[in-house]
Amino acid sequence: MNFIFGHLLFALTLSTAFAFNMNRFYKNDDYPKTLTAANFDSYVYNRNSATLVEFYSSYCGYCKRLAPRYKLFATSVLNWKPVVRIAKVNCEELQNVDLCRAHKSISFPTFRYFGPNHQPEENGTYIPNMLEGSEFSLISSSHMIVENSDKLNTQLMQEMTIQQLMNTVSSKQPKGWPKLTTLFADNKVALFNEIKESHKPTFIVLELKNSKHDVGIKVQLDLSEHNDIIDTYHAKIDETLMNQLQEQASVLLIRVSNAKEQLYEVLKGWTPDEMNVKAVEFQHCMVSVVNNSYVKRKEHKEEQPLTMVDLYNALQHSLRHNIALRKTLTRRVAQKRYSSDEQLVE
Repeated sequence: MNFIFGHLLFALTLSTAFAFNMNRFYKNDDYPKTLTAANFDSYVYNRNSATLVEFYSSYCGYCKRLAPRYKLFATSVLNWKPVVRIAKVNCEELQNVDLCRAHKSISFPTFRYFGPNHQPEENGTYIPNMLEGSEFSLISSSHMIVENSDKLNTQLMQEMTIQQLMNTVSSKQPKGWPKLTTLFADNKVALFNEIKESHKPTFIVLELKNSKHDVGIKVQLDLSEHNDIIDTYHAKIDETLMNQLQEQASVLLIRVSNAKEQLYEVLKGWTPDEMNVKAVEFQHCMVSVVNNSYVKRKEHKEEQPLTMVDLYNALQHSLRHNIALRKTLTRRVAQKRYSSDEQLVE
């Protein structure tokens, strides 16, 4: 019995791991999304989400070197899809020549940002590549822009994307997007006056005004797929207010239970030294706290699909507790235990 049980659990473990790994592999395989003249319009235009598109050439050395970093960047912002999606167009392919010419891709790589509800007659916003640091390069020379693509990394491309999103929300809040506008406050009254009363769980990521990490908006974007069941904000505050909330903190994640009465709970906090070392890890930690403690509570079990984990746990429980109590397993017992159709029971 133990021999059979051990082999069955081993097989289930292997099949479960294989299924999950394959699902994760195929999920990201075509991301950034490959666009052509055939699917560009349907993917980019008249959508509630924005799209960042790289126009490149498969023969361009800069583009070849950028490709793995662009892939890594796209994977890092996979959860931002409800707000912005990442795509690419190979201008070397004959079917895409007119498309690339229409979007003025005369040097490679060229980045263009297409905002939400973008119309076919409108060209995307041209984005100059960035130099070292966190400031945008406003250089107009195509040669300089191509040279700078070698310095692009995940962080810089995230900042490049966020800047475009902030430009979008500065004029109009797109429907279904989190409230990405930065809040500024130097006291609790000013801070909580910016928070709208809501029946949904409400969270704020607070950062010092001089913080260079900008994890608040990244947390909002990471949680954007849950915007229908939670509200998120990010704010820049001065050191005095931060110390009132939690001493020596540089970044705080708080949950607001009643903005009018200034009722809140500090969920997580980090010092400046901690943020300087592990800013990305703490960003993911904040997302996990909200996901595990609040988002999953809102999800209805009947809406969840059956997974290999469910099957594994059900069989494991049955083998350990139900079958182990019987010396023999007859057809009658098996049908009573595992069949919902009473007519099958003799």
